[in-house]
Amino acid sequence: MKQPDCFVIAHDTSRVVVDCIASLKLHSWSFTVVPAVDGWKITQEDWDNIGIKMSDQGKMPHRPGAQGCWHSHFKLWKQSMDTNSSMVILEHDAVVKDPWPEDLNIEPSIIKLYTTAHCKVNPITGSWSKGGHAYTLTPEQANKLIAHAKIVGAVAADKQIGSKACSWNFYQKDLVQLNPNRGRSTTSARRL
Repeated sequence: MKQPDCFVIAHDTSRVVVDCIASLKLHSWSFTVVPAVDGWKITQEDWDNIGIKMSDQGKMPHRPGAQGCWHSHFKLWKQSMDTNSSMVILEHDAVVKDPWPEDLNIEPSIIKLYTTAHCKVNPITGSWSKGGHAYTLTPEQANKLIAHAKIVGAVAADKQIGSKACSWNFYQKDLVQLNPNRGRSTTSARRL
């Protein structure tokens, strides 16, 4: 399959997005950088406007960065549905290792474009893998993710991409990896 549109979620303060962009260009991926949602600016009205409540389970209510991350992914899920187009979603700290594999079929399930993440099980979202830095998405899969979030509430983006919402698999190798120079997570707990 031809490479779907690739969207890179990035804050304007990201130090490592330049590495992501360089790797995309090196391996001839077409892409668009989209601005990340600033979690410190999210209000209850933002949640009300999308008709999804933030789950009170887990740490996300105390992590504005995680809320911004979730909203950034949600905007692309909604775009996939609204435009009826498949896509690849990367976070700013992803580094592409190879050209797009023309034989990759993304229709049956979301494909995490790596193999190196630890898997866990969450009673709300099912089996999930740590990290949401690189995955494929079809409009049907986006619809399932959003529908499930409307039922169970929003949880961290990587947990939201769980087996109870939509089937997913790892790719056969690390087509994309996390940048080793990425630094600390921006989804840490709010400091008082």
